Amino acid sequence: MEPSKVSACYAASKVFRFKRRVEKLLHQLFLRAFVPLYTMISFSLIPYAEARARAARQARLVRWAVVGLVVLAVAAVGLLLAGS
Repeated sequence: MEPSKVSACYAASKVFRFKRRVEKLLHQLFLRAFVPLYTMISFSLIPYAEARARAARQARLVRWAVVGLVVLAVAAVGLLLAGS
């Protein structure tokens, strides 16, 4: 498959779009602390290697935050069901 078709399929995925929305929200909430990779590369003077490393750290942070939220949601549902 051509790289452009792969990119188009990836960009159309729900996971990709959700990730972009989360990144946008985090950037709006924490303007200087969380900057999406595209923004760092396209609109700043941050060296590419540093931008990639920072984006990797941010991605790990987002993954752990999402895992934490899922665990909290499951625990809340469990408590609600146990209380009924």
